[in-house]
Amino acid sequence: MEHLPYIFPKSPDPYLVALGSNKAQAALARLAHLNPLIDRINLLQDLIDSTETGITAFAGGGQTNATQLTATYNEVTVVASAGDSVKLLAAVEGLKQIVKNDGANNLAVFPATGDTIDDGTVNASITIAPGATVTFSAVDGTNWETSDKSISVGKTLFVDVTYGSNTTAKPYDPAYPYATIAAAVTAATSGDLIWVRPGTYPVSTNLLKEGVSFYCDKGVTITNTSNMFNADTTAGGTTLTLPFFFLGHAILTDANAGGGGFIQIRTNPNAFINAEFDSVTSSNISNAMVIRDGTFNLKVRGNFTSAGRSFNFRDTGNLFATIDGIVTCTFGNNANAVIYSSGMTWDGVASIKAKTFSVPAPTASQAVIWLDTVVNGKLTVDLDYYIDASAVTFPFINLAAGTTTCQTILNINFLNVGTRSLYSIADADHKLFINAPVVTSAGGTCSAGLVVLNGGQYVTTATFLTSGGISSFSNIGINGSAASVVPATISSGTLNLIGTVLTTDGTDESINQSGGTVVALASNGTTRASISAGIFTGTYLVNNTNTQQIAGPIVHIGEQLLTGAGAVDLTSATTRLVTTGADALTLANGTDGQEKYIFMDTFGGAGTLTPASSLGYTTITFGADGDSVLLQFNSAAGAWIIKGSFGAVIA
Repeated sequence: MEHLPYIFPKSPDPYLVALGSNKAQAALARLAHLNPLIDRINLLQDLIDSTETGITAFAGGGQTNATQLTATYNEVTVVASAGDSVKLLAAVEGLKQIVKNDGANNLAVFPATGDTIDDGTVNASITIAPGATVTFSAVDGTNWETSDKSISVGKTLFVDVTYGSNTTAKPYDPAYPYATIAAAVTAATSGDLIWVRPGTYPVSTNLLKEGVSFYCDKGVTITNTSNMFNADTTAGGTTLTLPFFFLGHAILTDANAGGGGFIQIRTNPNAFINAEFDSVTSSNISNAMVIRDGTFNLKVRGNFTSAGRSFNFRDTGNLFATIDGIVTCTFGNNANAVIYSSGMTWDGVASIKAKTFSVPAPTASQAVIWLDTVVNGKLTVDLDYYIDASAVTFPFINLAAGTTTCQTILNINFLNVGTRSLYSIADADHKLFINAPVVTSAGGTCSAGLVVLNGGQYVTTATFLTSGGISSFSNIGINGSAASVVPATISSGTLNLIGTVLTTDGTDESINQSGGTVVALASNGTTRASISAGIFTGTYLVNNTNTQQIAGPIVHIGEQLLTGAGAVDLTSATTRLVTTGADALTLANGTDGQEKYIFMDTFGGAGTLTPASSLGYTTITFGADGDSVLLQFNSAAGAWIIKGSFGAVIA
């Protein structure tokens, strides 16, 4: 192995002459020289990244004639009989030697004469089993300590497109790197790390290999023309049982013409692929990825741009993506969306975080988020903002039919979908939760399932229509953009308004109810709102002036997050449940007319609520995500009365 230049010039070295070619022993002798600090640094550098392979242990064992180990990484490949031996260097504080037994029998590792290992008897050996790797670290001038012997410490293969050569490359030697990533993958074995130096690297083969990981320096560009992470075992992909890591600062340019993009996981349940890039650009007009099984964990420090579907998950696939920049879907197609799962009964978990999404040239029926035929899938999307300047009217979120159970949560700071409707929900088993302070949209349609708009100011150019499902508007203000716009319409199903104000400057707004049920309408203070005469009946009083007071109970605002068992509070309008098992929940008596909305956010076990006083029931059990109940306290009855529920079991 060629040696890099020494950190300091060497002081005069008569020891190398006296001790012949044993460079390590000469370096030890130099420690007694008049320049010990300089010599000590040079000694440590002598051993940095040095590798020796193909070592044969001394047959018959013992310390005296044991094969001397002289490198940092030492691979013993021949251990003919149990107890055959090798020997460490003399201990010098700070030195490290790694020994891997690639032989067929137990290997005996001795210290140098007079030294100890792990505070054992002087000159005593330890045993390394076949296939195991042990790191020895010198803590002083006579003692070595070992790492956990069960931990496999791999080696590093280097790739350098400028200075490397696949012909002269030496595994684990930084001075002789490979020229291509594919050649390094071929040479690597489980536990190895492939370190890619700056340059542009064409990739046309699968990079996945069991137990092999990657690190890319800043300045690496990958130009991919294949499924570079092929974990689809039905299409020649790699079966993975160990986590795979592709880390560092690569820029990925993906031109794979196949339908799976740069990564595809299928029939590979233990696959756990972790990848990070500085940016990703995919020109595949179908998919940037297809995650049908296993788990893909993605981190992109910049933008993620795809022609086709940016994130496509199906079957039992799980996806966790954090994009620091913008996610863009450039190809206009009704079947494309930034987030897409369709037709494959998705039963997994996905969490996608980004600055924003962009669909710059959408077709007339192209959603941004599209889910259908989902079985127990759970999607969470976190965005800083979203602005849609197109003239498309198709829903921003399209939750289509064919679903058994689906929960979608959107958390966003500013949302303007322009002429699009905010959502369309067409299946009874879809549950959509939107948390946003500011929203502009052309209304939304809930023909089945549940939508919860929690907090914020909503500006709408069309109606929020409830026709068969449940719409729950909790502590939000809805503003129509013109006097002719009715901001909330209910033709069937249930409209649940909790602390919600319908208002437009100078113009009354109304709830247009031709059927169904308005569960609650309550607010504090002076508002502009009205209910179409003769349509709504109840205990609330509505005046006919522009400054109207809706008389009703005191409505609390805010939200309680209750994790595990405990008390549902009386100071928040909403309590969001995160259960951790079979959790017992309590609720004290409230004030007359007080309402409380309780829903299951994250199911970890059945949560059973037992109010202090109840009328017509004893317990309410929340058994799945989205289960909810609206309660009102009646002082005449001295009990909590159920005004509406979804999914919860009343007993």
